[in-house]
Amino acid sequence: MHDLDLYLHPLLSGCAQQGLLLCQRVAKWMKQIPERTQGQPATCYLLALCASLDIQDTTTVLESVSYDPGRFAAFLSTKRLVLASIQSLDQLLGSTTQVMPSALYAILRDAPTEACIYLLAHYEHTSPPTLTSALSPLWCTTTAATNTSSCTTTTPPQDCILQFMNELRPIALGMTVTGSDLKQMGLPPGPRYLKLLQRTLDARLDGRIPAVAHSNNDHDDNTNKTNNTNTNSNSKHNNAEWEYARQLVAREIGIKQMVIHITGNDLRALGIDPKLFGRIMHKLRAAKWRSANPHTNNTTMNDNNNNNSGQSEQKKAPGCVATTKGEELQYIQAVLLPSLNAFCLSI
Repeated sequence: MHDLDLYLHPLLSGCAQQGLLLCQRVAKWMKQIPERTQGQPATCYLLALCASLDIQDTTTVLESVSYDPGRFAAFLSTKRLVLASIQSLDQLLGSTTQVMPSALYAILRDAPTEACIYLLAHYEHTSPPTLTSALSPLWCTTTAATNTSSCTTTTPPQDCILQFMNELRPIALGMTVTGSDLKQMGLPPGPRYLKLLQRTLDARLDGRIPAVAHSNNDHDDNTNKTNNTNTNSNSKHNNAEWEYARQLVAREIGIKQMVIHITGNDLRALGIDPKLFGRIMHKLRAAKWRSANPHTNNTTMNDNNNNNSGQSEQKKAPGCVATTKGEELQYIQAVLLPSLNAFCLSI
């Protein structure tokens, strides 16, 4: 090892043993993955060699070896993503007993294959015999049609990463509902599109939307004629996804139609940050909508769905029956502002 140190950059020489061990682990995982899906193997090995370095030191090493300028920024971006993923995964697996697939996907969604391979090596402190068998269906083309399951705090991090690679990413790539569908359903284009599409994907990942939808062929001829336009529009979709998104759109339109009496000046008088005005007004409308629609499916219509905490559903603020500006302001102060402090204004 001391002879090897002579050929390494000074920043790498002190961690050569750890880097080489990680490279061995990377090589083992690479053998399990078809060559066509490996991405850039060199990136995986370089991530392993630079595992102990921060971004600044990594940059220094790459500059000293005249690393390909065309891939320089991309590698540093992958390095940053890996560091953030490790921190988020450790926090997620250590903070909740059940990790929802949508929360796992939120962490790894931007991770390229090279980053996933490195993460598998990073978390391989031992070699559990289950990992080899877990790899056997990897890269199966039919996995997007399977239902996902939640990880727990006892689930090895490698299995969570494999679940992302094997199940969650194919499901996300196979989603059929788009912004064009939301527009066709009657929702005007706007920033809420991204939120509704994300909720539909989260529901699909967490199993709240069936993997295989039933065909419309079971409808009678008269129903088919009446709904001819809708049938043509969603014939290429997973009908369950389409219906879930349609319910979200119907709810969104209903919320927008709810009348509120407060204005930005009223919120400013309460000392609220103007950046939050739109969110608070939407929360108020949503609360009034829930009061007016008490029998709505809460699983589909949850306006506080935020899976980053590892939970599939967050507790909703109670409905609001306020009919005057004064009652609305009381509701905001008693319910919405405390929920804002508790980070529950994710609408």
